[in-house]
Amino acid sequence: MVVRLGSTHEDVDSTLDFGKKKIGYFKDLGTYIHRVLKGPFVFKGFIYPAWKEDFETGEMIPTYHKIVVPQKLENTIMDKLAFLDRQVQSSLGGKDKIVSRFAPSTLYIFAVINRKASVDNIQIIFWEYKRSLVRDLNSLQKKLSTKDSEKLMYGPYWSYDVVIEKKYDEVMMEKTGGNLQYSTRYELDIDPETLVLSGKYPAKYLNRDYYLQHKEEVEEFDNKCYAQVFSEEELSAIQEFFEKNNPEHIISARDNQELLEELKKFPINWDAEIDGQPAFPHRDKLFKKLEEVNERLLNMINKTLPDGEYKGKRQIALVDSTEKESSKEEIPESPKKADIEETPKPSKEAKKADIEEADVDEPTMADLDGTTFDSDSEEIIW
Repeated sequence: MVVRLGSTHEDVDSTLDFGKKKIGYFKDLGTYIHRVLKGPFVFKGFIYPAWKEDFETGEMIPTYHKIVVPQKLENTIMDKLAFLDRQVQSSLGGKDKIVSRFAPSTLYIFAVINRKASVDNIQIIFWEYKRSLVRDLNSLQKKLSTKDSEKLMYGPYWSYDVVIEKKYDEVMMEKTGGNLQYSTRYELDIDPETLVLSGKYPAKYLNRDYYLQHKEEVEEFDNKCYAQVFSEEELSAIQEFFEKNNPEHIISARDNQELLEELKKFPINWDAEIDGQPAFPHRDKLFKKLEEVNERLLNMINKTLPDGEYKGKRQIALVDSTEKESSKEEIPESPKKADIEETPKPSKEAKKADIEEADVDEPTMADLDGTTFDSDSEEIIW
């Protein structure tokens, strides 16, 4: 094979053309069976209540939308909104934890064979993993053999199937008042019937530095292993998938201007409700804050609203964008780093003993209950 499977030791090529690729995620409760092939590819994502056009009726209908940007892209329109949003909420008081629905999450994407969809055909797809699952996957593949400490106990993650169970802990649901984020459990196990390289794969081949210094040796060994763990049909499908799909294609906006275009296609739903409560109860004060401190950003957000009656009802503020906006849509200056608050992490004060046991994780498309969209990322070392 030309493509090397396993942990990503190279940066995603940010110079390639990009588009939108379908990304799988753990939407429903139940069991998922994957053969993880390559990753994680790490991106930054903004998940927010949005409007989208119904293709049949042409009406705007509520939805959730995710904008995926390069991990290193900073000071975006959404970052600025999140900063001002937290400022407004802080000024109102009465909250132990201040969160913003515009704050980014770190996205961990893997290429996987989705076994449950591959009974009659081989389905390979990019799939978003929770951070806790990334840790579990990494931990399992690094376990050393009890008989030979220089070999892996199970082998690299691409050599076996993993069984992932998504479920809710009923006790935690009761203790946290139905908070799905704190009550969700993800359990990852290896399917023992698929272990082919157990005790046979050199542990040093997972080491990035060793691989870069001995690429020919490692890749020659890997190619021999591929023939043992994959069928000819699977190998052909894997090769074809990576020839046609680059992880960079997941990105939907590479800079602020492209992000603004994405917001125009999927405007923020300022009227959204979550569990019967307004998603933005402080929105009028946020609009006022925008008008006071960042009028250019306000005008940009106004421009993302659709024309007609919809826009008339939801015009953010009395700002004449045609007079006050320059002809060029410049991105407003960001607040200085020293003035930007740290993104708050999930609260550990209330019910701390219970929450420590929960799969508290960054939200993905699988978690749209509106509990929090704030990032709590940390680097995962492969």
